[in-house]
Amino acid sequence: MKKKFILGIIASMAFIPTTWAQPNQNYCQHFNGSQIATHYNTAALDLSLTFTLETYIYLETASPYGIVLGKTFNPRANDPYQNYVISLDATGLKPEFIQTTGVAGSYTAATSPLDIPLNTWTHVAATTFNGQMKLYINGNLVATQNAPGIPSTNTGVPFAVGSGATPTFQTTCCGFTGNLMQGKVWNYALSAAEIQTNMNIQLNGSETGLTAYWPMDESSGQIIFDHTSNGYHLTRGTTQTADAQDPTPLQVSTLGPFFSYSNITLPYSSCNSEELFVLDYNNDNRQDLIAARLVWPPTLPASPAPMQCLKNNGGMSFTNDSPLIGYDSLVHPRDFTVADFNGDNRNDLFIADHGTDLSPFPGGQNKLFFQNSSGQLIESSAGNIPTQLDFTHNTCSADIDNDGDQDLYVCNIYGNTQVGPRLLINNGTGGFTVNTAKLPANIVNLTDVYMASRFTDIDNDGDKDLILGAIDNSGLVQDAVLINNGAGTFTLAPNALPNRYGNANWGTVSIAAADINNDGYNDLIMSTLYQYQNCELQLLVNNRNGTFSDSTQNITQNWPTTNAWIKWVETADFNNDGWMDFVVALFGAQPRLFLNRGNTKFMDASTLLTVTSNIASYRARDFDNDGLCDIAFLDFSGGLVIAKNRKPFAVEIDSSGLTTNMEQRGSMISKNAMTIYPVPSSNQTNIKFDHPIENGTLVVCNLLGEQVATLGNINGMNATFYRNTIPSGLYILNLYSQHDLVDRKKLIFID
Repeated sequence: MKKKFILGIIASMAFIPTTWAQPNQNYCQHFNGSQIATHYNTAALDLSLTFTLETYIYLETASPYGIVLGKTFNPRANDPYQNYVISLDATGLKPEFIQTTGVAGSYTAATSPLDIPLNTWTHVAATTFNGQMKLYINGNLVATQNAPGIPSTNTGVPFAVGSGATPTFQTTCCGFTGNLMQGKVWNYALSAAEIQTNMNIQLNGSETGLTAYWPMDESSGQIIFDHTSNGYHLTRGTTQTADAQDPTPLQVSTLGPFFSYSNITLPYSSCNSEELFVLDYNNDNRQDLIAARLVWPPTLPASPAPMQCLKNNGGMSFTNDSPLIGYDSLVHPRDFTVADFNGDNRNDLFIADHGTDLSPFPGGQNKLFFQNSSGQLIESSAGNIPTQLDFTHNTCSADIDNDGDQDLYVCNIYGNTQVGPRLLINNGTGGFTVNTAKLPANIVNLTDVYMASRFTDIDNDGDKDLILGAIDNSGLVQDAVLINNGAGTFTLAPNALPNRYGNANWGTVSIAAADINNDGYNDLIMSTLYQYQNCELQLLVNNRNGTFSDSTQNITQNWPTTNAWIKWVETADFNNDGWMDFVVALFGAQPRLFLNRGNTKFMDASTLLTVTSNIASYRARDFDNDGLCDIAFLDFSGGLVIAKNRKPFAVEIDSSGLTTNMEQRGSMISKNAMTIYPVPSSNQTNIKFDHPIENGTLVVCNLLGEQVATLGNINGMNATFYRNTIPSGLYILNLYSQHDLVDRKKLIFID
């Protein structure tokens, strides 16, 4: 059964920036930790009692004591170590403004109390005036210190960018790793308002008080030009000619931030936020949100908590809403599934509520909501689903019997009621009948207990098979694959999956199905755990014969060993490169983003996400209908953060061990192999190919990589695809020929 751990509410802090955007320019300069740019005259840029330093930094990795710009001390290792610099602290993540008078003991630092995000442009400004040193991040004052006095005017070292510099223009401790642009030196202390104004615009170089200005927009050459009349130009590297210490130009458009964040606060509740449901509940083709709450610690008898709905207004704007009609409270929401259950072309919602998580675990009543034409969700459980207390730990929906409506699997585990798993067969209008005869007896009678479930077509025969993840301490060394005979009867496929990660005491708490290697067959990512204290993601690659191989070693993982379990695996092509990625979060911790490098290998790109911890639930969807998948994060205290996916970003694709066919896929896709001709006022779509397709398959997937329709046995130059019951939304149409991906196109279905 589901375990829950009491987590104290973590007070989170973050920079709340004034509205800003870095000035538009084509290039910035990249520094790798051992590169530098310096001004040729060591006597220049010796500053007075009052001045301002500014720059934009894009930190790629922690750079302990890294010099961003300024003048260090000579020798660098002696007290007071610096003259004046913007740098990073010992962690390499907190900016600081350091100033001395050149005398031992005068070292003074105004240090940011918080880390800045990696892979995101951050504006840093430092001022000294009237005996005060001030540090600003994105236009906000974050640190103040008493100034030590006038900086030394006899440093003997050059002004440098990207590293400390010696009198002979060589690098010294310590280097910065990342990108820089818009370096500025002023001969007076800018106010907060002036910083906030100037950080958004390109200057012309003639502004009053501007001593030096390096936009760093050069794409080539050894000189980084000062745009003021003072001519404090910087030279790349440690010599006048190209060398290894030269910073390199980099196109700004290739850099992040790749996500921006919208913060939404739910109305106050004394209950914990627990789960996040996503559906378009008002049929306006925008994904809305429902936050389900939980009374914790649990009580006996159970204490239900009301849900909170958030209407998607477009443009990442969500407002509190009240579309729920009827009973709107849950005891312990565990899972949900969305489909048009009653055949009216509107999304409906089924919620698995397993009841209070307290012995003797009496179970809960699952809930069914139908959407009406007025944008409301009507609680319609009575008479449509069983009135039954059971411990439904997971659920999923599919048209298992190919009759055109969506059926349900309720993944019950043991509890006081001892109600086993069952199928709920849809009559076509949202009325469900219990069926256990179509499932193996050892599953129905809880001889073998499974707590996770997912419908997916593993053998590409057009019907949905059922994947089940065993509960921990079940004694089962493998999870289960149940093959659908096409009429909704499921038979266990022995040894279809390799042994679960860990051993028979480990369990699988959630399952994601998506085509990881672009061969037209769905693969699996299993969230495995041991007693909700240890976890591992297990990657299972479809062998295209009804079995799977273990490629877990291709995910770089390092999880804590206490209170560690991964609630959901949310798949999507986050960087829009044609390969399925995924995001996860430890329960109550920070999210992690894994990007697909091809060849079933993943890289940990979690630094691209700057979301605080205490995550209760998370969902990947395209919330602003721009074709890029965003992520919603719900924390226990009722905070909701929407990470908007801003633009595609590059990942180096691994090529080791790729087959010839896979290596050819990039060029094959670029041929634009299929042309789509929708038929107006019809669900028919005609497709023409630019060359004969042999043994081809068309697969329609949603943005999460889940297959929603398949058309096989394609041979020749044409095919006809019927939309049938696919709801409105954005989809990916993939064309495969003999398991090679030939072409991919986006489709928008609108009712």
